[in-house]
Amino acid sequence: MIIDNWVKSYNEILGDKCDMKLVSSENITVCNFHIKESVELTRHEHEHEQITIVLEGTMEIKYGEVIRVLEKGDVCVIPGGVPHEANILKTPFKSLDIFNPARKDFIENISKYSKAE
Repeated sequence: MIIDNWVKSYNEILGDKCDMKLVSSENITVCNFHIKESVELTRHEHEHEQITIVLEGTMEIKYGEVIRVLEKGDVCVIPGGVPHEANILKTPFKSLDIFNPARKDFIENISKYSKAE
């Protein structure tokens, strides 16, 4: 499914603490995250390669043997299949997250929200 405008979706790990919008091609999903309060993202993994670009706030991320604190302007790459976790330290936290292949699970959650914005 190709989505050619930002559409609200739902992130099961973050729940109501996060507003998430996405745009997606057949191969890549880009998520615009706005996390409203400090939260720990529990250890998880997915097949998708992930690039996170921090736009605002601070996050500590752990993946493999790497532990980094990311702030505005920082970027990290998480290979697919690597367990990772994060702690949102300063809010509001905003990021763009790019996933390859496309996040079918996020796309399926669109129906819980209104039409494209």
